[in-house]
Amino acid sequence: MRLSYILSGAGIAALALCSAAQAAIIFDTGVTSLTAGDPTQLGRLTRNGVPSDWSTNKAFPGVTNANTSVHYRTYLIDALAFGTPFIQINVDDPMAAIFVSAYLDSYTPNPVPANRGLDINYRGDDGSTGNPFTDPGFFQVVIPTGHKLVLVINDPSTNNAGLGKNFDVLVEGFTDTMFTDPTPEPASILLAGAGLGCLALIRLRRKRGPVAS
Repeated sequence: MRLSYILSGAGIAALALCSAAQAAIIFDTGVTSLTAGDPTQLGRLTRNGVPSDWSTNKAFPGVTNANTSVHYRTYLIDALAFGTPFIQINVDDPMAAIFVSAYLDSYTPNPVPANRGLDINYRGDDGSTGNPFTDPGFFQVVIPTGHKLVLVINDPSTNNAGLGKNFDVLVEGFTDTMFTDPTPEPASILLAGAGLGCLALIRLRRKRGPVAS
């Protein structure tokens, strides 16, 4: 977790409880990197420094460098197969090599005719590139019933600077906005009293780095 202070003894105990109440891990890219063999698209989403969250659907942030080719990679994920419509996407990007976004069902980076594209089925994004405060960042989206998640990873650079640089994106799923595990262990009953403390620690992760377009 992204904590910007030293935990007290009570804080360490609460953090341990939070860790024990992890969500279903739906998908993990593992440590990987974009390559010259990945497909390209024209332009990318604008980084406005605002990560999407479950409270509301983030407005489409617009497109930057619409006439410049950048590499991308997609992953189609059936989040609802786990019974977890509330998705948290954790982005470990220590070399500021990628920009991550989420779409519903399909991704259309180069439509014909070319009068729209990146706004189609847009669901949310990380807002910025790189690890804020040196720890992995994250953003949240909701996947409605009957839909799938398309995880999109872009090279944010216009000169292929993101190619070959390691990252790891982990997708977790929850049944509700209270970070409920879809398959709780019996011991989870004991965690209920620590719920508010757990949420408070999680909320600390909302602090982000500087805005970059």
